[in-house]
Amino acid sequence: MTKGAIFVATSHDEKTRRNSISEVMRSARLLSRHSPKIEKTLVASQSILKARDQFKPFFQSIIPSKYPEFDGCMGAKIQALEQSPYEKTLILDNDTLPIRDISKGFDFVGVGKKDIALSIAPNQELKDGSGVTNFQNGVMFVHKNKRTSKLFKKWMGVVRDTDVKGPTRFIFSELLLQEDVNIYALSYLWNFRIDLLLDFDITDKALAKVLPRVRVLHTHLKRKKAIHIIKKHPKYKDIMINSKTGEI
Repeated sequence: MTKGAIFVATSHDEKTRRNSISEVMRSARLLSRHSPKIEKTLVASQSILKARDQFKPFFQSIIPSKYPEFDGCMGAKIQALEQSPYEKTLILDNDTLPIRDISKGFDFVGVGKKDIALSIAPNQELKDGSGVTNFQNGVMFVHKNKRTSKLFKKWMGVVRDTDVKGPTRFIFSELLLQEDVNIYALSYLWNFRIDLLLDFDITDKALAKVLPRVRVLHTHLKRKKAIHIIKKHPKYKDIMINSKTGEI
């Protein structure tokens, strides 16, 4: 069964273009270093494809984005499963930093296993009072089948109909409740959302215990508190060097 990682990078202006290229390259470099056996595919808008030569060393295939109406929006990621050439797909947000081998995640999905493996957000419920679990889909292992393809198609339809420009994970979480898909809940260590953890008073002592176990850090590295947290990682300098981000 084929398996690999998918990144979706799109833009609608020069600023988002630069940011998208910078972040997807950072994540791809780290994934190549820590999970070298995972094949990678990039789905990109025409503006991003102008930097094709930069991507070639890290991606086995590069595919044009299919939905220009989502360019520069978070909804662009929804096409990842449809565009994926793999039966088992790892969908990664561009602002993820895979700092440990995550190839074992593919073992959670497939025939006779689960359809999707993903983690729960630190704020574990949606804020609408419904009690619906708030799932994080920035690191998501998906078995491509009729159930998941239907889910992603419906997700795209709802996002398109409601013209959502911001996070689409809330719609996704609600659809998981409605659709006939089997979910495996990964721990937060698979998708350590630094920016969402800023609401919690996490001590440096607690960070020292948790950070070495984290598989994927997830942050844009823009907020001061987020930068403070990542600098507490014992391999911070190695992470920055190998992602070619430079010290921050």
